[in-house]
Amino acid sequence: MQALKTDSLPLLTRELGIRVVVHDPRSIPIAAEDGVDVRPGDMTSIKLDYVEIHRLGKPWGVCAKDGEVLSYNYSRDPYSQNDCERACVNNEIFRRCHCYHPRFIRSTIIPRRGFICPTNGTAGAEIDDCFVEVMTDNDAGKIDCSCPPACREKDYDIVLSSSKLNSDFFQLVKKSRSLTMKNGTPSVISTDSEHKVNISSKHPDK
Repeated sequence: MQALKTDSLPLLTRELGIRVVVHDPRSIPIAAEDGVDVRPGDMTSIKLDYVEIHRLGKPWGVCAKDGEVLSYNYSRDPYSQNDCERACVNNEIFRRCHCYHPRFIRSTIIPRRGFICPTNGTAGAEIDDCFVEVMTDNDAGKIDCSCPPACREKDYDIVLSSSKLNSDFFQLVKKSRSLTMKNGTPSVISTDSEHKVNISSKHPDK
């Protein structure tokens, strides 16, 4: 993880570290929404809880099974409600704006690259206005996606804990060949910083 800083470009890299996504191996991860950040230079532990949900379908409730074809020809294995909604919105964008928006491209099969909405301003404000109109209608509940929850769903609950790495520990390990005993106290000499680091088993208050 330390190498990520030297390998990154300051102008293009907003964050340092890595993004971790725990997901069903059969599904496509969406790092921007489901990922967690791990900062370089930290000792990080991840606590993971796995929950599998089984929902009853009709007549007790409404849910979608893996591979089930929904009203707008959406079908995936495994079925994901989030993925279904993203695909539904992008299909509506294509219907109105005649292109698929890159924001939802992961959930849509693109027939040709020419159908991807340009986001560099070359197409003018027309496509941007069209996209904003679709998103406004979606937020207002005017787009009916009919994406029920999954009948069988796997959920991963992640809890992160981090602590700062002890640089002295790694320095001592690196310089272990210079370990010497002086007046009964072990010490190592760091040639990088030109100072001596003492290791004492005595408590500082005693």
